[in-house]
Amino acid sequence: MPRAELYAEFCATFGRQDVSRVALDGLMKRKRWMTGRMGFEQGHRPGHKAFIGQERIDHNGYVEICVEEPNPHNKAGTRFASKHKRLWEAKHGPVPKGHCLKCLDGDKTNTDPANWELISRRILPRLNGGRWGKVAYGQADPAVRSGLLATARLKDAANQRRKGANT
Repeated sequence: MPRAELYAEFCATFGRQDVSRVALDGLMKRKRWMTGRMGFEQGHRPGHKAFIGQERIDHNGYVEICVEEPNPHNKAGTRFASKHKRLWEAKHGPVPKGHCLKCLDGDKTNTDPANWELISRRILPRLNGGRWGKVAYGQADPAVRSGLLATARLKDAANQRRKGANT
């Protein structure tokens, strides 16, 4: 029943013209009285519900795909997963612990497995610029990117060897 009709029926039944509609709404909310509004009709699908295979772009610019797996956060039957990681794992196997995938051409929406390379998470700070690297990998000229990646790997290998010699 719409609230306007409910208020009119309340006033007629109880003879309470001194109660405003806003006061009645507040009372119903405080007491958690159900109004008969049960949400969507049977068979209706909410607009925010994703279909299996539906794609979206997340806030970082990566393509995500809706997959039929239990969501660990809300126990739903579906969740969104990174498309580039799914495609890479289908071709090469699972990503080992301590590693991640790096986009080679800088276009995060290019989900072709050939565009992604497995790298150690230890070299990510060197690729992000700042203290460890002079130029960030994503902002570098495409001709220089392979050199930046090779330099970061070389410095990481030298650092790991030095740590191994000190222990």
